[in-house]
Amino acid sequence: MTLAAWMAYAVLVSLPVAGATWTTATVLRRGGRPERWVWLTGLGVAVVLPVLALASDPAAGGTGAGAGAGGAVPLPGVLVGAPAAVRVPVPDAATWLAPAAAGAWLLMSLALAGWWLRGLWLLGQEARGWRIARVDGQEVRVSAGVGPAVVGFFSPRIVVPEWVMLLPWHPGVWFLTAGLR
Repeated sequence: MTLAAWMAYAVLVSLPVAGATWTTATVLRRGGRPERWVWLTGLGVAVVLPVLALASDPAAGGTGAGAGAGGAVPLPGVLVGAPAAVRVPVPDAATWLAPAAAGAWLLMSLALAGWWLRGLWLLGQEARGWRIARVDGQEVRVSAGVGPAVVGFFSPRIVVPEWVMLLPWHPGVWFLTAGLR
C-alpha cells in the first residue's frame, strides 16, 4: 500500500466512524447520558483501524495479507488459468506526490497537535484564576467567560461563567425563566 493510498484509506475510514460517533453521542445526549467515552472510542477506532491496515501490509513491512512487493496484488484462486498476481503500473506522479503528501500530512498533524497543546496550556493558565463556589449543592469553578462546560478528562470539573451566578435560584422563578428559552 502506498503512502497516498494509506492516507486516503485513513480519511475514508474515519468519516463513517465520525458519523457513527456523532449519531451515538446525539442519542446519548438526548437521553441525558454521558457521551465522553463514545467520542474517545470513536477517536481510538479512527486511529487504530488505519494503523492495523498499515501493519498488516507486507509491502510496508507488516505481516498480513496485502499488496506484495512491486505493486503486485494477489488474486483469489477463483478463476482457472488466471494469473496469480496482476502488476499495476504506478504513475510517475506517485514518485514525487507521496513524499509531498507525507510532508503535508506530518506538517498538519504537528500543527494540530501544537494547537491542541497550546489550548490546554491556555486553559490551565486561566483555570488558576477560577474561584470555587457551590450551585445547587454541586461544587463548580466560576470563570470570567469560560463555560458552562465540563473541563478535565480524568478529574472532570464543572465550570460556569460569572453570569450564571447572577441567575435566580428560586425554584419558581427558575421554572418561569426556563420557559423563556
